[in-house]
Amino acid sequence: SRRNLILPRETIVAAGLGAADAFEYETGPKLASVIAVIADRARTHFEAARARPIRRRYLPAFLPAALVPGYLRVIGRPGLNLFRDSTEMALHRRQFAMLRAMLRGRL
Repeated sequence: SRRNLILPRETIVAAGLGAADAFEYETGPKLASVIAVIADRARTHFEAARARPIRRRYLPAFLPAALVPGYLRVIGRPGLNLFRDSTEMALHRRQFAMLRAMLRGRL
């Protein structure tokens, strides 16, 4: 409602969108490509973070990062309309992902 654009401008321009097009309240193919680029970047950063060892005593601070793969699956659903569909994960799925990461000792 405030029209604050938090998507990277260079990604929007590369997809052929104008800043105003992002507020059309419909996820068209161009906006979907922007979302896919952002999801790929997030996946790359997550995999890089996952490759680095985390000392067990610091792991609780990083546990929310264990939710990234689940959110990327939600965002990657075909036909997802970000203006209409929820991107929330169920509470039990979030808790299970963090518990699994804690028990494994890694993200």
